Amino acid sequence: MRLNIVDQQKSAGILGVSQPTATRDAPSRIAWVHGLRGLASWIIVLSHFRLCFWEWSVNASTDGKIHLIQWPFVRLICAGRPAVRMLFVLSGLVLSYSTAKHIQAGRRKAALLCILRGIQTRYWRLMLPALCISTISIGLMWLKAYNVSDGAPGYLTAGIPRTMGGLYEDIWFCVWGALVDMWICGWQPAHTSLWCMKSILVGSYLLYGCWLLHGGQARPPYVHWVVSAGLLFSVEAAGYMLVDCSGTILGGIVAHHLVADTQFHSSIAVVGLISGLSLASFPIGEPNAVWCSWMFDLACKLMRLNEFSKHNEATCAFWYNIAAFLVVMSITQLPDLQHFLSAQWLQATGTVSFALFLVHPVVFWTVGAATYTVISASLSTPLGEVCLPAAAAMFIASIAVSWFASQVWHKYIEIPLYNLVRGWLVDSKEAWTIDL
Repeated sequence: MRLNIVDQQKSAGILGVSQPTATRDAPSRIAWVHGLRGLASWIIVLSHFRLCFWEWSVNASTDGKIHLIQWPFVRLICAGRPAVRMLFVLSGLVLSYSTAKHIQAGRRKAALLCILRGIQTRYWRLMLPALCISTISIGLMWLKAYNVSDGAPGYLTAGIPRTMGGLYEDIWFCVWGALVDMWICGWQPAHTSLWCMKSILVGSYLLYGCWLLHGGQARPPYVHWVVSAGLLFSVEAAGYMLVDCSGTILGGIVAHHLVADTQFHSSIAVVGLISGLSLASFPIGEPNAVWCSWMFDLACKLMRLNEFSKHNEATCAFWYNIAAFLVVMSITQLPDLQHFLSAQWLQATGTVSFALFLVHPVVFWTVGAATYTVISASLSTPLGEVCLPAAAAMFIASIAVSWFASQVWHKYIEIPLYNLVRGWLVDSKEAWTIDL
């Protein structure tokens, strides 16, 4: 039997979408996903702002003091690592939702088409915006716009792109990094914050593979559990990347149970939520942790982690993925929390979360650095000290410009590129055909 993908997708109503939104199938059912994604995005932005001025981690302290932001649960405000893993799990949920709905309704062909469409478009939908922001970053670097960061503290100089030699070399590394190297090595010299996109892409294709192995059956996706468990519980054997990517697979499991309307008692959901947030508060990956160290050491003994394992990146990714999974799965059973996450300001951020992730480092390196440098110089701040008025002004300017730039990016770059990819790969006259 020959199946024409484009014709079947049109008849199934899969192609009638004008923009890349997660809630196109049932806005009222998973609207909170946008809000949670927006909240995680702001946490990442705040974590980068903190890194601009304070070298100590929210997990550990280099000056021997316990700061307020390092207290349990409070530290989640600036906990960038758990927030990134939250985005991985939510990405898996969003990518799997339509497929899970078709499977639940018995539409195996439509489910297969959703998977194949994702396989077609996923790389290009991530790569083209990454190439655009990298090209802009290269241009700003050659226009010396990043020079305002010279002498600025922390993240403003540590993560700033550097020239690879000459203009042609920079252009080559920019294009090569966006097309190939970033998805293999996680390296993009023109925009150093794009490292996690490798895990998102690889995790997406692992997720698609799991759904294909699942075969469109109505039973729970046990293949998801087997594959994710194999990746998660072989932390050191699988390596950091595969463990990191497994968060996307866990998101697919959440999608299945959300569509299947799996119910469990709200008290269990509350326990799961608190457990997930507590796990995200653990000082994983920080050998100099100073708060609740006895609790962390006890947990590591129970988990049979040695001194190396409990501080390496793979272990960090493993436990933060589990924490994100617990939080997201628990929220599916908590309507009041879903209502809060459906707030307009969180929804608005969730819609442009990818754009905010791409543009905010560039804004920090330019507008933020310029604001801080000018104000700190006018106040004659001694070299090496943090100027609090300048930091406050930089925060306000960076947040405002990042928000505006993300809106512009989403409307004039992200959506047009999405429509271009859809028209090129999915709506093209030469449709895919497969044997069933």
